[in-house]
Amino acid sequence: SSDWSSDVCSSDLAENLCYSVEKLISESGDKMEEADKTDLNAKVATLKDAISKNDLEAMKNGSEELQKAMYAVSEK
Repeated sequence: SSDWSSDVCSSDLAENLCYSVEKLISESGDKMEEADKTDLNAKVATLKDAISKNDLEAMKNGSEELQKAMYAVSEK
């Protein structure tokens, strides 16, 4: 998608996603299964690593994975 056209934009999107997931965990973590929390936290860590390396491809993949995982958890 066009969202990934610029480095700045994609790292902002990825950081916002990390923030959203961490907020979700802090607010609703007590309602989540431990395995889901572990999975989300691992994906956030992977994505933050990609951001710190400014690895565009990893950011894109990591964001997609994290969005899928977050959606799956919120559907439960």
